[in-house]
Amino acid sequence: MALVALQDSVYPAVNDEMLQNAWRLHQAGNLLEAARLYHEVLRADPTHFHALQLLGFVHFQRGEFEDAERMMDRALSVNPNP
Repeated sequence: MALVALQDSVYPAVNDEMLQNAWRLHQAGNLLEAARLYHEVLRADPTHFHALQLLGFVHFQRGEFEDAERMMDRALSVNPNP
């Protein structure tokens, strides 16, 4: 699975504490709480690329493929060349 290859170093520009906490929860497999925090980041900044992308991964991992695609599309609309 693609998420396994993700490491903190992949997201060096991400220094937002809430996003980092979400990413740690995500890595630990706590997808529900990670998603909640990603949504909090997006409430503050609806175009936050990393939050959109990582929330897309959460949806994918949960088998919510339409939501995953929607989040990834939103992420790519923010940054078409990640």
